[in-house]
Amino acid sequence: MSRALPWIGGAALVALPFVYRSPYPLHILVIILIWSFAYTSWSVMGRFGLVSLGHGGLIGIGAYATALGLN
Repeated sequence: MSRALPWIGGAALVALPFVYRSPYPLHILVIILIWSFAYTSWSVMGRFGLVSLGHGGLIGIGAYATALGLN
């Protein structure tokens, strides 16, 4: 059962846009995921004294690709 839990959670996240047609719950979910991604890099920096440039780079590339896709 413990091995199936991540798969069930992933399936629920994939199905969420099809369940909620309103953009507001999806917006809140995206904001939560972005901040949790940023917190991960801050946690690595604070806990171990490391600098994580990968998180910022990936967020920047994603934002750039999204902006290009909207035009």
